[in-house]
Amino acid sequence: VALLVLMPVLIRPAVLEPMLKSMIQEQTGYQPSYGQFRFTLFPLPTLRFDAFTLKDARTPEAVYLLRADQASFRVSIVSLLFGKVQLAHAALKGADVHTHWRTGDGAFVKIVSLKRMSLDLWNVGSNRLVRFKLRGQFLSDAENVTAAGTLRADFANFQPAELDFRMRLDIQSLELKRLA
Repeated sequence: VALLVLMPVLIRPAVLEPMLKSMIQEQTGYQPSYGQFRFTLFPLPTLRFDAFTLKDARTPEAVYLLRADQASFRVSIVSLLFGKVQLAHAALKGADVHTHWRTGDGAFVKIVSLKRMSLDLWNVGSNRLVRFKLRGQFLSDAENVTAAGTLRADFANFQPAELDFRMRLDIQSLELKRLA
């Protein structure tokens, strides 16, 4: 009971926010930015960011990798008490993801986007088996993509060729004129 009463004193948002921002940059290699930051302790410790964006820190003018209306991260209380952030769950709502489509030799072809996506990730961490579920819009104005599965990656040294994942993917109608 004493620990529950002391948790708001031991876990301060002013300390937690820069720690999480640093962890996101270290784990993904991308610079996070956001509007409002909120931390709630009950019923589960959760960090919420409004207008969350990830961009390549080396090229500030680059297209963002991810922009979400809201990003929330549920964290482990035990890890917080030891000054570390360990994620149990991450969720994105209203997210747009942009990635570069490249040829086998690495030449740029086109930016491919998944829009208005909702994404849930469980057991998030480098070299851990992460479960995921997503829904979104691809080459359509309507939700037409759903996916679920698992992935494992070294987020700190991410190489797409080393991504280990299993996925069930369902894509409904596409508007091919959007590829042009």
